[in-house]
Amino acid sequence: MAARAPTEAELAPLLGLGINRSHAIKGLQAEQFRVNQAIDWCLTHPATPAPVPLGQGGGGNGVDETLVVQLTSMGFASAHARNALLLNNNNLNTAMEWCLSNPPPQPKKPSKATTNASEIKKRVKAAEKARKQKIRETEMSRVRRQEELTKKTEAEAKERESARVKRERRLKKKGVVGIIQLMLQDYGITRTREMIGYIIRILDKIIKHPNQQKFRRVKLKAAKIQKLIIRPTGPLALLYCIGFEHPSQGEDDILLLGTQTVGSLKKKRDGIYSLAFKKTQTIVVEEFKKALAEEKKKAKVSIERVYYAAIELRKLFTNVITSGSEGGIGKVSNDFLSLDAQSQSFRYRLRAVPRSVKIMREFGFKLIRGFWRVENPVITKFDAAVTDLDTVIKSLNQSTPIHKAVLKLVKANPDAAVRALLSILMACLSKIVEDPLNSKFHKLKLKALFRKSGFLDGSRDLITRLGFRIDDITETAHLRLLKSGDVDVNIIHLRRDEMKRSWEDAMGQH
Repeated sequence: MAARAPTEAELAPLLGLGINRSHAIKGLQAEQFRVNQAIDWCLTHPATPAPVPLGQGGGGNGVDETLVVQLTSMGFASAHARNALLLNNNNLNTAMEWCLSNPPPQPKKPSKATTNASEIKKRVKAAEKARKQKIRETEMSRVRRQEELTKKTEAEAKERESARVKRERRLKKKGVVGIIQLMLQDYGITRTREMIGYIIRILDKIIKHPNQQKFRRVKLKAAKIQKLIIRPTGPLALLYCIGFEHPSQGEDDILLLGTQTVGSLKKKRDGIYSLAFKKTQTIVVEEFKKALAEEKKKAKVSIERVYYAAIELRKLFTNVITSGSEGGIGKVSNDFLSLDAQSQSFRYRLRAVPRSVKIMREFGFKLIRGFWRVENPVITKFDAAVTDLDTVIKSLNQSTPIHKAVLKLVKANPDAAVRALLSILMACLSKIVEDPLNSKFHKLKLKALFRKSGFLDGSRDLITRLGFRIDDITETAHLRLLKSGDVDVNIIHLRRDEMKRSWEDAMGQH
């Protein structure tokens, strides 16, 4: 297929530069009619001049060779000189001016594509290498900082441990009595009993298994040991007094008990227990033991009465502690230091157990104008009483009628059915507490109550223990009211909490 002829519009720019028409056509055809590329082609591929007849100089359409020689002697390239003479009709001056104003294009360099590709690869490799080097340097720097921080932390920990050991060694000179007195002063009775109680448990294990070496070994890094022995001031010194020492191999995180007789350990254990528990014990435990003994002598024994009296007394004493000053004796809000003598809490819980009223008097409560009040309470004394009341409550909470009824219910029925029944009963008791004057909440319809769970063995006993009277004819349960016709909201609240706690205990034992 023959190549097309260029248009005049395509030829015009080349002809305007003085390029021969036939040469311009060749350039356009060679460069696919792209004007700029055709101009470059024409300049780098000068037209071959027609041979000049022998004996004739320049003239016509040919190039005068003598003029070419003159221009090349001036430093112009032969092809450039020929092109200038051709464009300027062999006029030497205009050809020279044209050569100066139109220098020949620089020869094309070798293809940059391959050069650029190789350079790019080199640059990419160099950049990747620099990036990896930077990452390595950053990581090494981080590791060095981490190592320095670890060493610093370990050094500080060793320094603290060394200071602690020195402190406890100095404290050891005060003896067991001095250490326990310092602990009571710094941490109070409850916290001191917790720490010393843990030490006594360690000693009890050794006394029970005297030939097993593992019980004579105390790992100081254990979380419980750190909390109760290492961080507080005093417990470690007590262990030193008992005979525990660090091994000769330099294991600072281990304490070992040397060869001591069981009798010697028992003597030390009893001495520590006496100082931390018996000598700091209030009259609370003893009085409630007497109250329980008196209750058992009655025709109608009610452990629940003693149990709830202990709970109410703990609540009263806790209020005093909550509003007391850090110094132990301070000005406290009268709202927390007084108890209405006509309140259900006092009339039906505390007064029902005379020993609890005696305890109140021992702790400074006086009946003034219808209110039990205490002035300038010794907070540490009340703190010890609360700890003892916790002991009393813990000893009684497995023996209450509601606890036994819930345990019986759980053993005889599926857990899901028991959970459904207790949820309904909890909701009913909560409604009574929130709105005690609304009589519709005082009656339970047994059919509706057992609709979801079905009738369960032991459910009647539990409903009765919660304070309801069951009427089999109407199939309803009616809440027992006080003689005045009022609802004892306080006992409902206590029984609801007791039922919830008993359910949680029963699930824990399951």
